[in-house]
Amino acid sequence: MSVLEQLDARGLVQGTTDRAGVDKELSTPSCVYVGFDPTADSLHVGHLLPIMTLRRLHQAGHKIIPLVGGATAMIGDPTGKNAERNLLDRQNVFNNAAQVKEQLERLLGKPADFFQVKVLNNFDWLNKMSVVDFLRDVGKHFAVQQMMNMDSVKTRFSREGEGMSFTEFSYSLLQSQDFLQLFEDEKCTIQVGGSDQWANICGGIELVRRKHGRQVFGITVPLLLDPQGNKISKTAEGDTVWLSWEKTGPEKFWQFWFNTDDSLVIDLLRKLTDVPLQEIDELSRTKFSERLPHRRLANELTLWVHGQRGLDSALWSKGKFDDTVALGELSGFDLHLRLEENLSVIDLLVKLKATPSKTEARKLIAGGGVHWNRQKVEQDFKLKAEDFVGNQGLLSKGKKNRFVIILQE
Repeated sequence: MSVLEQLDARGLVQGTTDRAGVDKELSTPSCVYVGFDPTADSLHVGHLLPIMTLRRLHQAGHKIIPLVGGATAMIGDPTGKNAERNLLDRQNVFNNAAQVKEQLERLLGKPADFFQVKVLNNFDWLNKMSVVDFLRDVGKHFAVQQMMNMDSVKTRFSREGEGMSFTEFSYSLLQSQDFLQLFEDEKCTIQVGGSDQWANICGGIELVRRKHGRQVFGITVPLLLDPQGNKISKTAEGDTVWLSWEKTGPEKFWQFWFNTDDSLVIDLLRKLTDVPLQEIDELSRTKFSERLPHRRLANELTLWVHGQRGLDSALWSKGKFDDTVALGELSGFDLHLRLEENLSVIDLLVKLKATPSKTEARKLIAGGGVHWNRQKVEQDFKLKAEDFVGNQGLLSKGKKNRFVIILQE
């Protein structure tokens, strides 16, 4: 399959500005970008679809540019908004941009470690552009009538008593300048964005055509929707699921995906994970009451976003791995036979061959290197029934050696 066909098979293509042109462009190494406005100090789950699309394009050998919108975040994208945004101050945007850049590097691979991943910030060029230059070099290429027909503009103007400031009205032009700048500086020929970004993407394509007479392209990806068809994104109600550990812990993050509606789970496995399509097809034929597809989705995404430590934390919390299927998914853990209670932790370490002798076990405990259920243990600690969660406990030796212990019933 071609690269575009592979994206199609994963359900990651909502539309293209020129399918044949995009297919041809992706047949050889190209440069692709996606913009992310840092309107908060973390991305959220709604951003995972374009991020995964970039990741797949990178795996296919293309140069990818995750673009942090340090300048455009100060303006605010009116798309999908019913009222004027509150403008963020410069320092907040700078702080947000730094956090978002770190997240993108972590999810896509740091430039020092991965070939052809380049995180840029549009503040670096838009901040240098004077008002006169912007109006002459960008604004003159856009007809007001054309901009008034954009859905984001028409929606706002159709509401009685409401409108749109020139600030937000100009957002599409700034995004168009981004495409032009990346075309000139990085030879970038494809922009990827959510399906609600169609008009903004087309504006950049038109600006490149007018300035350089060159055809460039756009790909839109589906939006992340709930079962009612509503866009899942940042909300004012505080129920946003963030990609930041501090804002949404791995336990809550895991639970969000585990609770995915049956009607959506297989589609999200295709779009958001690297699980082979054949395996996803097999999962689709399992009994959803057993929630195997939901568990696989939650595990894969938590591992991607929060790493092995986050997945382990999510599976351990609240006894989530109280069955053999979940236990088998705890990568990095050793599973051992059931034990009687009242076994000393020193004897347990020797029994597990975690230490060569009781003397070494005592030294390890004295140095604070042994934990039970994430709590440091003392020399005289013995396992009692109340020390187990769902008949299971977690013994940790140092940072890397962990053992799931099952209490004999």
